Amino acid sequence: MKRYSVILITGCLTVGALSWHQERTLASARGNLQAVRAELKNMEMHALSTASRSLKRDERASFNEPPLPREIIDLIRAVYDPAMRDEVGDAGRKEGYERLIDRIRRMKPADWRKYLAEVYECEDLVEEARRIHCHHALSSILDTHPRDGLDLYIEAADRFPEIVQGIMIARALVTWADEDFEGVLQWMKEQIQERPYVMNDDVRCSLVWKAAKSDIDLAFRLIGELEISSPMNATQTIMGLAKTGEARMATLKSLREFLPTIEDGRKRRDAGNYAVGVLGRMLVEDGFDEGSRWAGNAGLTAGELIALGYELGYAVKPGEEARWTEWFGARLPGSQCERPVRSIVRQWTEQDYQGVGNWLNTVPAGEMKNVAITAYAELVAGYEPEAAANWALTLGEGERRQKLLRKIYLEWPKNDPASKAAADAFGDAHGVRR
Repeated sequence: MKRYSVILITGCLTVGALSWHQERTLASARGNLQAVRAELKNMEMHALSTASRSLKRDERASFNEPPLPREIIDLIRAVYDPAMRDEVGDAGRKEGYERLIDRIRRMKPADWRKYLAEVYECEDLVEEARRIHCHHALSSILDTHPRDGLDLYIEAADRFPEIVQGIMIARALVTWADEDFEGVLQWMKEQIQERPYVMNDDVRCSLVWKAAKSDIDLAFRLIGELEISSPMNATQTIMGLAKTGEARMATLKSLREFLPTIEDGRKRRDAGNYAVGVLGRMLVEDGFDEGSRWAGNAGLTAGELIALGYELGYAVKPGEEARWTEWFGARLPGSQCERPVRSIVRQWTEQDYQGVGNWLNTVPAGEMKNVAITAYAELVAGYEPEAAANWALTLGEGERRQKLLRKIYLEWPKNDPASKAAADAFGDAHGVRR
């Protein structure tokens, strides 16, 4: 799951880049994303709750101010207590929320810690009201006073090192960097040494993203300086900001120069392939004419061409699937074209399987066609098994054909005696029923 980290940063920072590896599992990950975010928020508030209760009574008594005012308690209840929902109404809760946040924003930094502790210690508030309000309060503090807010958050993280809130911290760091990039960089390097559990890769990549908006070479240098453990997340982030042909060429050049500095071979390959995969998706989104023209003039190596086509099927514009498939097939001989061609054909088949079948009838024999047939037949086997079988039998004898026939047999519908008998007869005929 570590390869989803970049999705969280980009979502928070409105970065357009996603890794091709992330896209490979995106369909299953979307269902979990909201639950993960909710869990992280709950973890953060649990830390604040525990931290506040750990304060010594004599420490709290040292403040020469009264406890949480009654009017604030009532306002928090009105906004956050489920039992008050019907009585207060949406308009009342919205007004109360705005009043609470305005009050927090007018507080002095010295008062934030005391306020959060008092909210969590307040016995007149239900746990849900205390937890959610403190979350909103901390978010507001980080958004409007990132430097001081980060100190407040770091204090909680020191007490509970298992708490990692990359999203919230990243947002605050980027806001602070607008005013003092060098100050943020120095602070982050210090925190990396002292609190690596807080400065995870998501947080570190946020500063890479910020740097890449104005200085690509600096952004690549920061990957090493900030000791980012998974460089592929950062390289994808940088590539995702290259919106013009000139910027893409410059970023690709810097990427090529950066990759040899990564000692680990696997990390080096991933950092390059994932970034080029982001580039590929942006090119197909531009449209075939413009995208293929840029790619044809970029001097891409065979390895870069393969990475360019990873998991881009969903991004191809309707009506351009055949052109892109044939483009990759013409430039990647033999089995090298497999990944790009499968990516496009599978997505195309899900949208228009009849159109794919008609196109296959026009494609000359060769490895690209064999790859396309395999991807097509695997998908249609569940609802058009006879058609899938007919296409499979056009493949030459060998391992690819036998694997595909076995796949078709397994996918063949067997919901009634007649369809089961047809499937079994197919399996027996081709020796794949076992």
